[in-house]
Amino acid sequence: MTLSDFFYSSLLYIPLSLPLIYVLTILLRVVCHFNGVEIPTLGRAFFATAAAGFLSAIAAVLLHKLIAVSPSRELTLVGVILLCVLALATNSLITTSLYRLLLGVRLGKALRLWLYQAGLFALFALVGGCCVGAMVAVWERVA
Repeated sequence: MTLSDFFYSSLLYIPLSLPLIYVLTILLRVVCHFNGVEIPTLGRAFFATAAAGFLSAIAAVLLHKLIAVSPSRELTLVGVILLCVLALATNSLITTSLYRLLLGVRLGKALRLWLYQAGLFALFALVGGCCVGAMVAVWERVA
């Protein structure tokens, strides 16, 4: 990937990721409320989730470069599964560490915040994906 490819792809992906980061920000505040942790201000919560997302994206790209050893940089099925597991573990470590530092909570609470936030986000993504699938099925049936 050249520098111009990186620039153009960042022009595309950064605006697309902002709504997801905002949803994660709101989820972080909700999870903090239900875990008895001081609810961060919107700016501090947004910075924490944006920093965690940015660092996790960099880590995922580096993991892909390390795992994809073929000249074409294509992954096998085992490589994809390994990459997903390592990216999830890396995201957990990065996010838990940032919550520990930026929100001032203990390590166990920070891990619990990440678990609840990731679980809620996965649940919302699953429900949203099912709704989109149902809309497409209805559209195909009508058209």
